[in-house]
Amino acid sequence: MRQIRLATLSDQGPTRQRNEDACYPVSGTQSPLLENQALLIVCDGIGGHQGGDVASHLAIATLEQHVKSLQIDQLDSTTLSVELEKAVCAANDQISQRNDSEHRFDRQRMGTTVVMALARRHELYITHVGDSRAYWMTRWGCHQITLDDDVASREVRLGYSFHRQALHQPSSGSLVQALGMGASTLLYPSVQRFIPDDDCVLLLCSDGLSDNDRVEEHWESKILPLLDGTIDLATVAQQLVDIGNQQNGYDNVTVGLIHYQVKTTEPIPVLTDLPQIDLPATRLTAPVASLSDEEKQTELIAPSSADPITAPPSLPTTQLSAPPSTKARFMPFLIGIGLLCGVGGLLVALLPTLQPDPTTVRPDLTPTPSPTNVSPSENLTDSLDTTEPLALQVGNFVQLSQSAPPDNAAPILVSRPPQQAPSPAPTAQAPPSPAETPPVQTVGLIPIGTVLEVLEKRSLTQQESWVNLRVCSTPTGDSPEAVSPSPSPPLLSPSAGAAVTAPPISPSPVLPSPVPLVQAGKMGWIQEAKLLNQVTPTTALTLEQQQVCSNQSP
Repeated sequence: MRQIRLATLSDQGPTRQRNEDACYPVSGTQSPLLENQALLIVCDGIGGHQGGDVASHLAIATLEQHVKSLQIDQLDSTTLSVELEKAVCAANDQISQRNDSEHRFDRQRMGTTVVMALARRHELYITHVGDSRAYWMTRWGCHQITLDDDVASREVRLGYSFHRQALHQPSSGSLVQALGMGASTLLYPSVQRFIPDDDCVLLLCSDGLSDNDRVEEHWESKILPLLDGTIDLATVAQQLVDIGNQQNGYDNVTVGLIHYQVKTTEPIPVLTDLPQIDLPATRLTAPVASLSDEEKQTELIAPSSADPITAPPSLPTTQLSAPPSTKARFMPFLIGIGLLCGVGGLLVALLPTLQPDPTTVRPDLTPTPSPTNVSPSENLTDSLDTTEPLALQVGNFVQLSQSAPPDNAAPILVSRPPQQAPSPAPTAQAPPSPAETPPVQTVGLIPIGTVLEVLEKRSLTQQESWVNLRVCSTPTGDSPEAVSPSPSPPLLSPSAGAAVTAPPISPSPVLPSPVPLVQAGKMGWIQEAKLLNQVTPTTALTLEQQQVCSNQSP
């Protein structure tokens, strides 16, 4: 059985001109014993002369009306929690509509905090928005069961700072949510469900009392005597209000108390009251080793008349088997050790004959030489990299990029790709004479910034592919100056002035000693692999580039 008493008290405080707090039941109430349900609400108005007292009283009226309209005894715990959230949202809408009708905006809007306790039989529901608090006190401690909706608590919950550090931040006590400040879709009330299973006291209070940890300081001396029956609720409520006025004194103070008394209708059974359990009796016999095969059975015997424990006759006899001897337990272990030693000695004897002759080299095990100047990590990366670079497509426009790796040589266009090796045929044919195959000639060196059009692709082998390019435009200031194609000569780009190196063409054609720069409209071939790392795709062509490339046929 649970018996409930509640009391409320609200005070204006020594410094405030009006009391913006409100409570339900009205201040000064001390109810008689309640067994089925009880409702307790504490609100702290926000807005000062703008109407904080109006908001708190409007919230109290709306919450009372909504909760009393519910059939509380017929609702399950989940549905009741949802209905309490709806009640808070309804109070928020009432205050918001009042603000909108009076054209209140930003800091002019009135609002209120709320903490509400609903006791239903063995359950207690706590609903909370704002910085008014609820405390749960028993003989073993005082617990704050609500979290303030202020800036400091939000910083701590999000893990941005510790609580002591958050309290020293600017606007640490500013609220992040309260009733009446916005739409209900942006409001997140909290609803908790508790089961009071022992004598306890629930305290609801505004921040006029809870600030500066006044409840934690005085709960043991002021509230705990309620559980012993040495003081009544009205006296405790008055003492708490006096503490808020005297030790804080800068705000209104409102308290609401619920005293739970839990009584058992039947005495709790003790160990001596439990029914006796009949257990079979056994007889201790001599050691098993000294018994014969017939004596190794331990029979269930009937106890004497003085023994209150009787053995059921239907239980089977307990068979005790003789434990194995020590010699039998260690024999497999010793045999295993002997076998391991024998196998180990045999392997040591055969080891020289199993080693290969170091002078004999198997051809299939000859290591493949790795590329020079390549670290093991690079070889591992190359072996794992299965993606192929993006190939050039016919019709693409590319530009020789200035961000090409510095170790890449400057590309050179030639008149044609090298002669492809003929495929084997059933009948042997004579190779073409030198007169039938024109020599490979140099078209020119491609300077950085040149825009090119891909006209044709030709694959000589699976690993080698050549592309036919047309020069759409060259950098401003290009001149057909000749450049020497010797290995590693410095070549200056007319636009960038950076030194580049002409790459060798594989297979290397016979090139003349000077290498001129390519001109707009020229066409030539180059190995695709030598160009991929130095070009970037481009689509924005100037009118001059379009006339040179797009309006001409390959």
